[in-house]
Amino acid sequence: MPEIPIRRVLIFDYGGLQVVVKFPKGNYKVVLEWSEELSLRGASFVARILEKKTKNIDFLELRPGLSAYIGSKYITVIEHKKLSPTRVRELARKIDALLSSISAITPKDMGEAVARAVKVEFGV
Repeated sequence: MPEIPIRRVLIFDYGGLQVVVKFPKGNYKVVLEWSEELSLRGASFVARILEKKTKNIDFLELRPGLSAYIGSKYITVIEHKKLSPTRVRELARKIDALLSSISAITPKDMGEAVARAVKVEFGV
């Protein structure tokens, strides 16, 4: 089975963290529960990242291997293994377009949709 060069994808709406999708060893795990502290840090992250959107910035490399895309409804953060910024941005845009096209979506459904999109992107 081909390796997925993504460690995890975090999906935020403009209020905070909605879902985390991890990709261990070619599989995936949707995480829907986390600590209150992580929820608060997520809300703080969203506030900081939305400041960039007001400056017409929609893609950020937060650190090597960690990038964020600010879409119309969601912020997609991708932790990856040595992908080019262009490739990460394209994947984040696809994920954002997919999630934004669904009118009513639960965090669990978001996670499943993200996992399918990543697996299709890398031919797994």
